[in-house]
Amino acid sequence: MRIKKHLIDGSIITIMSLLLMCCGRVALPSEAEVSQEMCSCYQAQKGGDIDARMKPCLEVLNARLAETAQLQSQPDTVALQTFLYQVLSDMVLSCDAFGAELSSMYDNFYPPDTSAANRASIQALARELSATSTPDSTKKLLHKLITKSMEARLFEQGLQYCARLKEVDPNEVAAYFASGYAYNQQGKYDLAAGEIEKAISLDKETHMEIFLALIKRHQETSQSKP
Repeated sequence: MRIKKHLIDGSIITIMSLLLMCCGRVALPSEAEVSQEMCSCYQAQKGGDIDARMKPCLEVLNARLAETAQLQSQPDTVALQTFLYQVLSDMVLSCDAFGAELSSMYDNFYPPDTSAANRASIQALARELSATSTPDSTKKLLHKLITKSMEARLFEQGLQYCARLKEVDPNEVAAYFASGYAYNQQGKYDLAAGEIEKAISLDKETHMEIFLALIKRHQETSQSKP
């Protein structure tokens, strides 16, 4: 099981390539202001997938930031990347069209597979795990079991395998990410956020703050239902 650093890899790459081609250290506008502009642009796009609809909006953002860019030989890429993820996180909560689509992508981060074949595969892997004693083999099998359990929507079982993976390696970011996903799917949003926060503390470079925004959106949506 490998963690995707973000749900819209193509869009983030587009942002970074566009901005870093023209900009050094950027005098950044407010996150709320940019997310509102991006939302209006996104909602105006009528066709294509999320990357296709984001691309023209990112080009507008590129031009806007270029106006205030202070060209330097060494761009402040860390600050810029952090700002962009903060904008996207704000959009998850404030831009309904964008947030709804990204939430759907998060729900299907582990594509559903409730087939008998998948359950049989889980049982076979569990037998293999019980016969394994080496740490490396144990970790590999636990990763597979977590993924397949999440796909089978066997969240309690998946959480048990996550707990075992944490015992084998307390710094295994994937275990906390998967636990957060399972708790979110179960509607246990505080527990979900806690797991993602732990993952962030272990690996800040993955910028998983956007998953916290998605969990908060799920919680707000569930609370608004009659």
